[in-house]
Amino acid sequence: MSRSTPELSRIAATGLACVTLAAVAWMDFATGEEVRILALYFMPLLVAGWYLGRLGTAVFTVLTTAVWVSVLYSIGIRLNGTQQWVISALATGVGFLTVALLVGFLRSALDQAHALARTDPLTGLPNRRELTGSVARELALCKRGGRAATLASIDLNDFKLVNDKLGHQRGDEVLWVFAGILNRSIRASDSAARIGGDEFVIFMPDTNADQAAQLIDRIRQATESTPAFHSSGVTLSVGTYSEDPAASELSAMLVEADALMYDAKRRGKGMRKPAPERAVGVPHDGHRVKATVLDDE
Repeated sequence: MSRSTPELSRIAATGLACVTLAAVAWMDFATGEEVRILALYFMPLLVAGWYLGRLGTAVFTVLTTAVWVSVLYSIGIRLNGTQQWVISALATGVGFLTVALLVGFLRSALDQAHALARTDPLTGLPNRRELTGSVARELALCKRGGRAATLASIDLNDFKLVNDKLGHQRGDEVLWVFAGILNRSIRASDSAARIGGDEFVIFMPDTNADQAAQLIDRIRQATESTPAFHSSGVTLSVGTYSEDPAASELSAMLVEADALMYDAKRRGKGMRKPAPERAVGVPHDGHRVKATVLDDE
């Protein structure tokens, strides 16, 4: 999952926290006991809490507390016995750890909110917002490299009847199962998303119309053999829009794929074979554009 916050590797974050701690300790030592800069010790702890996780934060908190106690002793501060040193270190260490862990909890909450904003909570697939961002970047690479790209728009036919007759829990099961089929069928380079109630999209970089048809056929066969689909009567209408090489923007490809998907629905049910490919236009010289309408009902 992409995070909503700037990312550092754990090694880099640990190095940054240690350097900051060393700088604060040096300042504390240089200013002596006349100037107390205890609050500055929270700076490296903020880094640790944000990047190092709970265990790493706890370990770094112990290190920070030990450094703080060592600086106090080295500048000539003396407490009344070992017990006073232990109590002071424990109290300060608990304060350090509390703040650092709160920072970690804040990081986790922000990451979860970011994930929820970009993920469909029922299926776990990316939503339209995430699809738009990630696919736009991949499509730009396809256009720059003169590579093919295909977008498939998928609609679950008669899905509303499942909700009305069998209940929303059964409808949710169909959506969840179909999301699993998509995840198992597509390649690592492909992107699948749920963009509406029963509408899904697959973006396939480096994929022409023939290759896309093979993927859609695998998905169709998987749904036919799945009890959740077979028993509910839900089938697929699919429109695929391919460009070789890619030339259009994502929004334009989505409009074309949607139109082809609705063509499939209008042409009636019962068809299982792809309709013949048809040229739909040439946006730029040398760009071959093909579209395929598929019915699976």
